[in-house]
Amino acid sequence: MKNSILDKISYHAVYDKSIVEALEYADVNGFSGIQIAIEAPHLSFEKLSEEEIEEIRKIAIDNGLNISIHCPDEGLSLFEHSSFLWEGKYKYFEALFNFSEKILYRGKTKRDG
Repeated sequence: MKNSILDKISYHAVYDKSIVEALEYADVNGFSGIQIAIEAPHLSFEKLSEEEIEEIRKIAIDNGLNISIHCPDEGLSLFEHSSFLWEGKYKYFEALFNFSEKILYRGKTKRDG
């Protein structure tokens, strides 16, 4: 679906069984990629093995799909008076950024031509 409006729109993955399933849906239906709703427990990056993370990255690269992450809501604000809560939230964001770095690809893809 080259030059379709969907080439510019990501599919918001919320109800899919997995991130891989969402990527496959986006690819088959001509979306430019997915936006992961990581607040959905079944799409949480925390449960993914290194092999699953690499599979996600490979599918995205091989199919020229973008992956974006829906930021956590105000429930994870770093404006926190408790050092215990702040530290936990900080560690969560650190893990989220590490996951993001693992799935990131900065090169050309098949869709780029």
